[in-house]
Amino acid sequence: LRVVGLTVCRTLLITREDLGWIKENAAPNAPIRFMLRAVTTWERLWRLVLGWPGFIPYDPVIIEALRSEKLYRFENLRSRIQPSDPAFQRRSKEALQFRVSPDFKERQVEFAVSVDPKVKQLLLKSWAGG
Repeated sequence: LRVVGLTVCRTLLITREDLGWIKENAAPNAPIRFMLRAVTTWERLWRLVLGWPGFIPYDPVIIEALRSEKLYRFENLRSRIQPSDPAFQRRSKEALQFRVSPDFKERQVEFAVSVDPKVKQLLLKSWAGG
């Protein structure tokens, strides 16, 4: 089992500048053109409400790991599902989270520990229709 977690995904934030680049460079028929308004609103929300300089493109980063796996560094680690940190439990007191550590005794997974910054450029070019 291969896992790309939040820690790796958050290194590839999509910023206001990235969205400006897409707006200037996207092909006229690129699907992102139809979504640019919503994505721009999403980036603004992350920046103004959460204080982040952009948003995490979680799903695209995970999908790109299937296409460009050599740009990701995976390590064999042990994993477990455990109760979520109480500070992050909002709606459900039974929230669970996936955790990895070489010290765990449970199932071994290939866990992404880093990603090449080139992946962000691949995503932006792909979204722009290139």
